[in-house]
Amino acid sequence: MSPRNTELLQFKRKSNILGFYYIFLNYVMIALLALSTLLLYSILSITFFIPIYLVISIILASSWRRFEILVHEASHNNVFKTKSFNRKFEFLFSYPVFLDVNTYCMLHGQHHRLIGDFNSDPDLLIYEKWGLHDLPNNKRWVMIIRPLSLYFSLEFFKVTFKNFWVKKKKRINKVIFWMLIVTCIALTNSWSQVGLIYGIPFFVVLPILRFYARANEHTGVDFSDNELNARNNLGLFNRYVLHPYGDAYHQIHHLYPNIPFYNLSTAHKYLVNKKNKVFLDSHSIYETWVSTLRGSMSNK
Repeated sequence: MSPRNTELLQFKRKSNILGFYYIFLNYVMIALLALSTLLLYSILSITFFIPIYLVISIILASSWRRFEILVHEASHNNVFKTKSFNRKFEFLFSYPVFLDVNTYCMLHGQHHRLIGDFNSDPDLLIYEKWGLHDLPNNKRWVMIIRPLSLYFSLEFFKVTFKNFWVKKKKRINKVIFWMLIVTCIALTNSWSQVGLIYGIPFFVVLPILRFYARANEHTGVDFSDNELNARNNLGLFNRYVLHPYGDAYHQIHHLYPNIPFYNLSTAHKYLVNKKNKVFLDSHSIYETWVSTLRGSMSNK
């Protein structure tokens, strides 16, 4: 085994207990936010409720994003110890966000293998579609006007939501899962409550957060250097809102994709402090935003 494969072996250990723990923790977070939302809705006037709800909806959207990140982690078999567990229990985190691990794995695997290939890397092809490759040109349209116009909500329905049902594998499981949920909502007549807790945060706010999160992972980087072809987006807002569950350490993930998300932070500290590694680290949302707007990407 090469030194590169052994130096971070201590961080590559996976735990089924921690996998279930982080899934459960996110459900607890969503439940607490849901209860807070419904309580505030019942006691506040609409004038006072709306600004508070805007903040809560961002936090709720970030919580639903945590499940998306777990799908990403499961595609690397990092949520649980074995591939079978990562597939068998995916319904706990992938079905609520209309994803399945196998479909995600195919595209994401290409991104890892072809990173920096402007003709084949699926993520860079999306960057080009979104206009990120051409920043800072048209930056107001690309980074502000279009995201806030619900463009990415519509794109989610046309691509991700559609593919979730079109793929035949596990379709029956998906139908049963969502039929149970819809039946419970109908029996309790809680459509408006679900709209506040899930509908608006997931279908309206999350697509905007997701765009910004994806936009700052590979803009302003150097694809000719394996240690500078992605950005670590650090700082409180990045780590807990835009890039939770280890997603903030994107460069570390590309270097060591078998390190589970809950160990990426300590692996980053080890590499920086013990190995004197230098990465593209943005230490605040401001640094992330400025670096993203520079937008230049090079493979030379």
